[in-house]
Amino acid sequence: MDDERQQPPSSENPYAFTAANDLPAIEPPSMKFIVQLFVVPGVIVAAIVLAWFLITQITQTTRDPHTLIEALRRTNESRWQAANNIAEAMNNPKGVAFRKDASLAKELAQILADDLKNDSTTDAAITFRYYLSRALGGFAVPDALPILLTAAKQEKREQTQQVCIAAINGIAALIANIREFNPSEKIDNPDLLPTLIDLSKSSDPLIRSNTAYTLGVLGGTAASERLRAMLHDGYSDVRYNAAAGLARYGDDTGKELILEMLNPDATASVELEKMPGMGEEKRFLLYESGLRAAMNIGEHNPTADLTPYIDAGEDLVKALSGKPSHDARHVVDSLRELSRHNQAMSKNAAPAKPADAQQIKPAGAQPAKPAGAEKEGPIAPEKTNDGAADAHQKTQPAATAEGK
Repeated sequence: MDDERQQPPSSENPYAFTAANDLPAIEPPSMKFIVQLFVVPGVIVAAIVLAWFLITQITQTTRDPHTLIEALRRTNESRWQAANNIAEAMNNPKGVAFRKDASLAKELAQILADDLKNDSTTDAAITFRYYLSRALGGFAVPDALPILLTAAKQEKREQTQQVCIAAINGIAALIANIREFNPSEKIDNPDLLPTLIDLSKSSDPLIRSNTAYTLGVLGGTAASERLRAMLHDGYSDVRYNAAAGLARYGDDTGKELILEMLNPDATASVELEKMPGMGEEKRFLLYESGLRAAMNIGEHNPTADLTPYIDAGEDLVKALSGKPSHDARHVVDSLRELSRHNQAMSKNAAPAKPADAQQIKPAGAQPAKPAGAEKEGPIAPEKTNDGAADAHQKTQPAATAEGK
């Protein structure tokens, strides 16, 4: 049989084969083959990991505000990037340690003060001041406040509007940060309230709108009085920010405006948006702000009737049915639970005081964040800033004709 297998295939025996038909002999792999198969790919992977690590370390180092100070002092058109990096580092959760750094705040404040003295209105200068104002708002020490107040007064020329608005919002962020991260510090700058009151009367509706938001963050009797007057402003965003600002401390004087914010058919503020696609984003900002305002009223004014807000919220949930990325249902349910809680507490409490003596949480207190409505910021239209910021694809708020 073995002899038969060694015969070449033929018509009589097609299945016969010779040694040439056998598989090649198995040989141990050479060292060259092993290097090509395992070592070379391993070296490549190790090099990639090392490069990633080095880049990460370099990026983290350059994000340290202290290492960026010298870049800010250079008089070149790209230093706005260093200011932007500091702003991002300050607003990053990992940057909490920098927020209480008074010496760093003073350095940045001096850099902005020196730049404001130049009085330049080039795109590069405006962009640099814009980001530096944002960075200063990331602190939790009052040392950053004086220069932000100075920058907020830069509304005399249209070119400096963005700096003014960034400083106004920086003041709001600074106040909130001090209360959250450094509550032992006092915000007692005598120029703060007069500056904001003055800005709230600006002929520029966008400056009024952002100032209304900041007055709401500040709180207090005088700020609340000014916000009540701003409820009748001719510009919708000013009215909404004023109503939301009052609601922070349980004041529901702006009730009708809050209900309007929750109304999907209300379009006055949405129509202010000129950038493609921003209208829908603005609409959801209104919903979130309105729901947050309703929650704040319930949190800080237990005797307030939340039924109108709950009903408006239910209508909103129906209108948003099928739309992703919105937690209106959750917030409305939380609002309903809060209403039940307040009612239960009122039944077990002492007899209610007359309406004109209702207990409202002091305006100086820090309001709690309502569940499901964590995002916060002023209600304002946006556009792409001309010049340098335009090249950096940064959207900025801008004035419109309404209510000027």
